[in-house]
Amino acid sequence: MTNTLQSNLRATIDLRCNDDGDHPVHHFIYGSQLYGTVFAIYGKFNIEPEADGNKCIVLSIELKLINYKGLINIGFTKRKPILHRDRKSIFFGVQGASKITTQTICFRDPLVVGSAPYDLIFKRLLYPLKGFKFSLRERLCHGNIEKPLGKPIPHKKYFDSEFYYRNGDEYFYRALRPGMYGFEGVTLKKIAKKNKEEQMAENSYNGNDIEDLNSDKEINLVFASPRCHQSNTVMTF
Repeated sequence: MTNTLQSNLRATIDLRCNDDGDHPVHHFIYGSQLYGTVFAIYGKFNIEPEADGNKCIVLSIELKLINYKGLINIGFTKRKPILHRDRKSIFFGVQGASKITTQTICFRDPLVVGSAPYDLIFKRLLYPLKGFKFSLRERLCHGNIEKPLGKPIPHKKYFDSEFYYRNGDEYFYRALRPGMYGFEGVTLKKIAKKNKEEQMAENSYNGNDIEDLNSDKEINLVFASPRCHQSNTVMTF
């Protein structure tokens, strides 16, 4: 049996195939299953070809999430997706029972894509259901092990079976996995803050010192095993 974790699984996005008259093309960029629901995310890439016709600039990506099977719809979080400063990774958040099915990523500095493959990785961060959010400090102190919480189960329409499990009147933390809110303390807010801090630090150093500022390993380790929390795509034009 093939080990998919060792396979080079990618989705190819041909930006020349980007418009079909009245029906703009939405390229497949991500698929997964959470809470028993199978869903996929597609992206409409808004581009401008350069004068020579050999390259284009990507101004924005309109994301569209479609739920296929399952009882709990998956949607985006209110926090906007983040382009990592390496310009090769986009972090986005999803949440069960969210009604947000579209989001737009606008690039202040557009991505330039030519005939050479442009690798772009979409990295998902799952947030808890409403009513089941936890304090990161408390969670980290609790440890990434399964323990009873010793308090009543939240009286909500859905039980959060990704972050917790239950047994009668007790419920327990599940061990956090890569791609989940709080794993190794990572959240979209922290990624955005880290981006900003490292960009400010880089601007204050000369080129010879930039290597000392690379602390991206902390973020990359959180998404280390390409299971279903990240999708490797390749853009060409």
